[in-house]
Amino acid sequence: MKRFVSTQGKLMQGLMRNQAGFSLIELLVSLAISVLIMTATLQLFLDITRTNDEMAKTNAQIENGRFAIQLLQGEIAHAGFWGGYVPQFDDLTASDTVGGSPALVLGTPRISPNPCNQDPSVWSSDDKDALVGVPVQVFGAALAGCSMPDKVAGTDVLVVRHAALAPLLESAIDDACDDDADPATPAPVCVQNTFCADEMPGFRLDTGTVNTMHFKDCVTPTNSSTAAFPQTGVRQYVSNIYYIKDVAGVPTLMRLEYGATGAQPLIEGVEGFRVELGLDNVSKTGAAVDYSEVIDFGADDDRTNPLNRGDGVPDVFVRCPSGGCSVDQLRDVVAVKLYVLVRNLQETTGYEDDKEYCLESPEVDAGADCSADALFQPDADEKKYKRHLFSTTIRLVNVSGRRETP
Repeated sequence: MKRFVSTQGKLMQGLMRNQAGFSLIELLVSLAISVLIMTATLQLFLDITRTNDEMAKTNAQIENGRFAIQLLQGEIAHAGFWGGYVPQFDDLTASDTVGGSPALVLGTPRISPNPCNQDPSVWSSDDKDALVGVPVQVFGAALAGCSMPDKVAGTDVLVVRHAALAPLLESAIDDACDDDADPATPAPVCVQNTFCADEMPGFRLDTGTVNTMHFKDCVTPTNSSTAAFPQTGVRQYVSNIYYIKDVAGVPTLMRLEYGATGAQPLIEGVEGFRVELGLDNVSKTGAAVDYSEVIDFGADDDRTNPLNRGDGVPDVFVRCPSGGCSVDQLRDVVAVKLYVLVRNLQETTGYEDDKEYCLESPEVDAGADCSADALFQPDADEKKYKRHLFSTTIRLVNVSGRRETP
């Protein structure tokens, strides 16, 4: 007996065959391909994330290093600015020699200033000559008289002095220079100098202000202002101390300002800090600088080439010991060379820093290699941090500029 299948039945059977689905082998192959794609995508994502993290660390490190250099450059460039006053020993028009041991040109620093002495009432004339005549000091260790807890060993201490760039408003002088403002804190100090030829040379570095100094009309007191002299001649005294401190395991550049009770953190990750001073101790003619004698211009009628004074160009760079350089060296400083070693704030997985960093110029070490105390090599716990060494030379424009000769 023949079976008859309708046309509709044949159509349903064809549709069922077309919807049979994947075989087991096809399903396994699809899963394997999907796993490979997902693994590759995940690996790519992780690589991009790690690369971005390292780029962010490197960018932060470079920014911190450049900011540290820029900040210190700006500070050092202002060193020795006293609102128009020129220390007498650095003035080529001054030639008076005063007694003492040894006899020196008037105003020549005889002692190294103490950065931690913040009591103006005990400052002698020698102290004030030193504070004005020595705008930059460097020490190889923490200063005993200043509060520097957790200072990082093997890093330098830099002291920079100058007058504030903006003169004080007449209405602000009493508060800014009042020695009775807060007995618990160091008395504020102001800088005041004369512009009257009959009163030159003259300056005041002390608390309070006096009106015995005048502008060039020799009538208007420099602690006041008029239409002819809209700004006063009084500025606040600035003395900033820079050093490296361990802050919760992170080396940080700190600044201790004059009169402040504590230092303020500035830049994280600054691990190494070394400073060299450029000395202008040889004249343009090759003769040694000598402040025990009046200025010798030789047979030069136009008085432009002193034989026993500097020419504003550093002749040698020196490294100051833990107790600081001698006063003979400090009064001839016309340039500062900085070495700033900055590390990342986070570790880099799988990285090991096996490099050595020399924070010293070749001319400082006679052997043309790196001195032991200037050589930095991270210990085992610090090798996972990436580092970069920044260096620059900064000219003390306020000092070297007035020593330049044609």
